[in-house]
Amino acid sequence: MNRKILLVVICLVMIVSRLSATNYYSTANNQKFTSFASDKLKNTDTVFVRHSGVYLDKDISFSGNAVLVVESAGTDFSVVKKLSFYDNSVGILEATGFDIVKELYLDDLAKLFITTTAEITGTGKLKTNGDNTSSVVVTNDGYINMTGKLEIKSGDTLYNNNMAKASEFHFDGIVCNMDTIFGVAPANKLNLHGGTMMCEGITLVCNEEYKSNNKSTPPEPEVMPDQIIECNCGCDIDETPYRYVDFTGSPDSVYISDDIQRGGSCEGYKDNETCVQFDVLLDVGTSSIMFDVYDGASPGGSLTWELGSCGSVHSIDDTVCIVDMGLGPHTIKLCKPGGNINKYSISSISEPYATPPQIVSDGCTGQMTATGMDESTIVWKSIPSDPFLESLLDCTSGCSSVTATYDSLAPNTVDYMAIGTLVGGCSVSIDTVYSSITFV
Repeated sequence: MNRKILLVVICLVMIVSRLSATNYYSTANNQKFTSFASDKLKNTDTVFVRHSGVYLDKDISFSGNAVLVVESAGTDFSVVKKLSFYDNSVGILEATGFDIVKELYLDDLAKLFITTTAEITGTGKLKTNGDNTSSVVVTNDGYINMTGKLEIKSGDTLYNNNMAKASEFHFDGIVCNMDTIFGVAPANKLNLHGGTMMCEGITLVCNEEYKSNNKSTPPEPEVMPDQIIECNCGCDIDETPYRYVDFTGSPDSVYISDDIQRGGSCEGYKDNETCVQFDVLLDVGTSSIMFDVYDGASPGGSLTWELGSCGSVHSIDDTVCIVDMGLGPHTIKLCKPGGNINKYSISSISEPYATPPQIVSDGCTGQMTATGMDESTIVWKSIPSDPFLESLLDCTSGCSSVTATYDSLAPNTVDYMAIGTLVGGCSVSIDTVYSSITFV
């Protein structure tokens, strides 16, 4: 068959296919899908949903270049049955309230376009087949706002250009995340089983799992350098008690809460554990913090608290170095079974410093104080060390505050230093602070 004949045959096939296609239109609000369209759409059939509240009364499939267009007026489209796209079929979503109750499934070169005006909700699944040949493409320019599961399997691609929220993400294929992927309760989890995450977006989830998948390309999970994955474990804001603490201007102070009864829950903890949450803004001079149960019945058991959204776990009374963590706010969570009523304390411990230079006149005294160090380890010395000048102090070891008494034999100005062990386990365990006394 020569080329001209072949082209004529192809054109005839396309014309016959187009002539056999049917356009379907919704006609009223709250319609059953099969009241105006077939349950098996094919051969470039096109369905236009132009009314609110349309719902699937049975499983619906699109194949053979068939197209579903849910226009902006087609709000609250309900996928209570399975909606499938195969064989180059296309879904175009423009409306808000596209609710996946059961499953939206794509396979075999199918494409799904979520436009800038669209929002997908629901507790069900949005998933692709994933057999390395299906080559499904999902493009999100709108808002995926699900509490269900989003699965992009091997051989398939997700282009996320806006916000995509789901309880669980399962990625074996390629994900180009240009904006935000955000995990929500109850799972708040990313499963990267082979495949690749790339492009200049951010992924925020509470739980992560990385493992190989021999069906994926590549089989080992890859996170490209321009893709940021950070931890985000939140609490039930409606039921979990919350307090905000601001230490700005008070780097060496203690906050004591009101009576608080734990409640609600936080992601990453057991269902029977109730919680309390604090957000703490630090002063630039804060080096360490300490969290404790200040008053009330002990919650019992081994008490621990968490610093950060998905952060480090510490025992009650631990003093935690926070120098390299920024000012925050930093999240503190304590979760335990039961509902004891307690007061809680948060201590901000300053970086080591000493009082400014003091002036002491005849017959008077001056005081110097060093903070931010374990008082029992502090040693005061003159610079250079001189027994006589050190004798002018009422204490030279084991004291954070000392009193200097005037002596006419002393030089006009004496420099002193306090050496001690830092509180809070910061990387430098011993530090020195300086002050001076001027005798007039």
